[in-house]
Amino acid sequence: MLESTLSELEASALARIHAAASPEELEPVRIEVLGRKGTLAAISKDFGKLSADDRAKFGKLLNSAKKQLESALESRQSEFEKAALDARLQSEWLDLTEPAPGPRPGSLLTASSQSSRRWASVGCPRINPASAGIGG
Repeated sequence: MLESTLSELEASALARIHAAASPEELEPVRIEVLGRKGTLAAISKDFGKLSADDRAKFGKLLNSAKKQLESALESRQSEFEKAALDARLQSEWLDLTEPAPGPRPGSLLTASSQSSRRWASVGCPRINPASAGIGG
């Protein structure tokens, strides 16, 4: 009887673990089955009523089921973490072959060139200092 209860519990918990679509759906399964007041804990409390031979036999079954469920939970949790990381990497990728934004090296203008271009943009003609008699 206890064997069938354990195997049914294990099968239903594994099915719920594999059916979980998010970590939020996985946590209630973990608490319900492996938690301090969970189903496996309730079953282990009934072990005091069993004989020593049965206790050893069912204790091994219980530990085996517990390890398998913990392993399945960890595996599923790592799948969710990997999927979240992959999604983040896809959304945050950077093409290192593209030129960087901003002015290119060697393209910076001197202050006088910038001033001349500003004056020209508002319609003032550019004056050649040599033809204007300025400077020598």
